[in-house]
Amino acid sequence: LARAARRAASAGETGADRFEGEALAIHEARRRAFRQLARREPERCILVDASGSPEAVAGAVQSAVIRRLPDLGLSGLPEAI
Repeated sequence: LARAARRAASAGETGADRFEGEALAIHEARRRAFRQLARREPERCILVDASGSPEAVAGAVQSAVIRRLPDLGLSGLPEAI
Protein backbone atom coordinates (compact mmCIF):
# COMPACT_ATOMS: atom_id res chain seq x y z
CA LEU A 1 0.00 0.00 0.00
CA ALA A 2 2.86 2.34 0.75
CA ARG A 3 4.29 1.76 -2.73
CA ALA A 4 0.90 2.49 -4.31
CA ALA A 5 0.61 5.69 -2.29
CA ARG A 6 4.08 6.85 -3.42
CA ARG A 7 3.24 6.02 -7.03
CA ALA A 8 -0.03 7.96 -6.85
CA ALA A 9 1.64 10.93 -5.18
CA SER A 10 4.35 11.07 -7.85
CA ALA A 11 1.59 11.05 -10.49
CA GLY A 12 -0.16 13.95 -8.75
CA GLU A 13 -3.12 11.85 -7.66
CA THR A 14 -4.77 12.36 -4.31
CA GLY A 15 -6.82 9.97 -2.22
CA ALA A 16 -6.95 6.20 -2.21
CA ASP A 17 -8.83 4.16 -4.76
CA ARG A 18 -11.30 1.49 -3.70
CA PHE A 19 -8.67 -1.17 -3.00
CA GLU A 20 -6.08 1.11 -1.45
CA GLY A 21 -8.71 2.52 0.89
CA GLU A 22 -9.47 -0.89 2.41
CA ALA A 23 -8.09 -1.84 5.81
CA LEU A 24 -4.74 -3.61 5.97
CA ALA A 25 -6.42 -6.68 7.48
CA ILE A 26 -8.50 -7.09 4.32
CA HIS A 27 -5.37 -6.95 2.15
CA GLU A 28 -3.63 -9.50 4.37
CA ALA A 29 -6.63 -11.86 4.27
CA ARG A 30 -6.82 -11.53 0.48
CA ARG A 31 -3.08 -12.24 0.18
CA ARG A 32 -3.38 -15.36 2.36
CA ALA A 33 -6.33 -16.60 0.30
CA PHE A 34 -4.50 -16.14 -3.02
CA ARG A 35 -1.34 -17.81 -1.67
CA GLN A 36 -3.41 -20.73 -0.40
CA LEU A 37 -5.08 -21.04 -3.81
CA ALA A 38 -1.68 -21.07 -5.54
CA ARG A 39 -0.45 -23.84 -3.20
CA ARG A 40 -3.63 -25.85 -3.66
CA GLU A 41 -3.75 -25.49 -7.45
CA PRO A 42 -0.17 -25.07 -8.73
CA GLU A 43 -1.13 -26.18 -12.24
CA ARG A 44 -3.56 -23.27 -12.42
CA CYS A 45 -1.94 -20.50 -10.34
CA ILE A 46 1.55 -19.11 -9.96
CA LEU A 47 2.96 -16.58 -7.51
CA VAL A 48 4.96 -13.73 -9.02
CA ASP A 49 7.26 -11.60 -6.90
CA ALA A 50 5.98 -8.07 -7.48
CA SER A 51 8.61 -6.31 -5.36
CA GLY A 52 10.80 -5.45 -8.35
CA SER A 53 10.49 -2.69 -10.91
CA PRO A 54 7.42 -2.64 -13.13
CA GLU A 55 9.61 -3.91 -15.99
CA ALA A 56 10.97 -6.81 -13.92
CA VAL A 57 7.49 -7.81 -12.77
CA ALA A 58 6.16 -7.63 -16.34
CA GLY A 59 9.05 -9.82 -17.49
CA ALA A 60 8.36 -12.38 -14.75
CA VAL A 61 4.68 -12.51 -15.68
CA GLN A 62 5.48 -12.84 -19.37
CA SER A 63 7.98 -15.64 -18.68
CA ALA A 64 5.43 -17.49 -16.55
CA VAL A 65 2.78 -17.21 -19.27
CA ILE A 66 5.18 -18.43 -21.96
CA ARG A 67 6.26 -21.43 -19.83
CA ARG A 68 2.71 -22.38 -18.93
CA LEU A 69 1.03 -21.68 -22.27
CA PRO A 70 3.62 -22.54 -24.93
CA ASP A 71 0.93 -23.20 -27.54
CA LEU A 72 0.08 -19.50 -27.67
CA GLY A 73 3.27 -18.84 -29.63
CA LEU A 74 4.42 -15.99 -27.41
CA SER A 75 8.07 -17.07 -27.16
CA GLY A 76 9.13 -14.57 -29.82
CA LEU A 77 7.86 -11.55 -27.90
CA PRO A 78 10.26 -8.95 -26.52
CA GLU A 79 11.46 -9.59 -22.96
CA ALA A 80 8.69 -7.47 -21.37
CA ILE A 81 5.34 -6.60 -22.89
